[in-house]
This record gives sequence, structure tokens and C-alpha cells, in this order.
Amino acid sequence: MDAWTAACGARGSSASLLVPAGKSFLVGPARFSGPCTSTRITVQVMGTITAPPPGAWSGQNYWMMFYQVQGLTVTGGSTGLLDG
Repeated sequence: MDAWTAACGARGSSASLLVPAGKSFLVGPARFSGPCTSTRITVQVMGTITAPPPGAWSGQNYWMMFYQVQGLTVTGGSTGLLDG
């Protein structure tokens, strides 16, 4: 969440959050909230983001939620994977 906080609070017209190739992250449930300082946010998933098993979701009905984020783009290229 620190990376999201930094990207969302970045000054300028655009900011990005990179999930590096070759890396895996167990995420969720997670709420990525805006509004952000930048008017364009890009989440570039080049590695893997994996969901925990449903029993670990603490009663939430979402895995990842982007809330009140304007100008959001999520990309993955040929290596990015959302596994959930």
C-alpha cells in the first residue's frame, strides 16, 4: 500500500505503479483509494499479483478495488498476471 500511496500522491499530471517482471505479490483484499493528486494513474503489472484464498478475505466481497481514482489505466504486457 505504500507504493500506491506514493503513486496516488505524486505531483504532476501522471504517475505510475509498477509490479516488476519476475516478482509475485500476494495482495488482498485491498482498496486503492483516491482521489489522487495526478490526473492519470497507470498500474503496470509485469509480474504476478495473486489473491489470497477466499477464507482470508475477512468478509470483504472484493479482491482489489480502485475507488474514486480518475484517469486509471491498468496494463500488463505479455508477462503480467492477475491470479485470482
